[in-house]
Amino acid sequence: MKKGCGITLLVFAVLNLIVAFVIAGSGAPANAIGQKFGGAFLLAVIGGTLYYYGTKGKNESTGIPAKVSIPTKGHTHMTPVDSTPRKATSYSAEDNYENLFEELKAKCHPKQFMEPYDHEKVKLANELYARILEAKDDTKRLEELRVEAKEKLAVKFSSKNLYEKLMRVTNPANFMNPYDAEKVAIANDYYQKVQQNASNIVELEAIWKEVKENNVFSPYISNVSLSSETGTNEVLGKAEMYFYYFVFYFIIIVTIGLLVYTIISSMLSL
Repeated sequence: MKKGCGITLLVFAVLNLIVAFVIAGSGAPANAIGQKFGGAFLLAVIGGTLYYYGTKGKNESTGIPAKVSIPTKGHTHMTPVDSTPRKATSYSAEDNYENLFEELKAKCHPKQFMEPYDHEKVKLANELYARILEAKDDTKRLEELRVEAKEKLAVKFSSKNLYEKLMRVTNPANFMNPYDAEKVAIANDYYQKVQQNASNIVELEAIWKEVKENNVFSPYISNVSLSSETGTNEVLGKAEMYFYYFVFYFIIIVTIGLLVYTIISSMLSL
């Protein structure tokens, strides 16, 4: 997005520069010429900046696993190694929901079992859906209803986000630089359990609870926030995207307006 905006603004900067030369040759007022040169310079600066950071961001997210960062004195946070398997993994329902309540509402609604029609599942879903609505703010109750939905309706629940974060936190490579045999052994056991339960959201949540209570992983957990718990990263990412869209289209509209105004003014002054 940043790179595309940058290229577009650079194109408008060039167009502004061309218009500046055209109106200069037609004897336009000095202030009009100065405005066009100033606009071209401003667009070039903004466009160049966006292009630079857009390219930089792309280079930094090429998928190459990050190195384990060794904390220096006074620092307690460490960055988990990103080595989530890139091959196809058997996740459960790779969709994202704001919270468990929203996921249950979407997946346990009776209409989900109308095509193909299943009388028994529609009946069960109808009863379950009413209880889901009543338990909106009761997390423990919602988790119990999720188990029921899984057993009675064969509903699959999202596990991708939690799976990937657990794979990062429990990666044995986190403890190989500097090497710690005891921590590597603990991480290795959890790493295997996570892989074996990639599609089991209930089991993954149980593992996550154990991992959070284990001091071995605390330096890495501090840098990992589950979208199911906060959703902060997604919100910030969307806010940034909308901001860039706003700035991008605002500059385009203003630039086009100035171009049209300058050209019409130059033609009338001839």
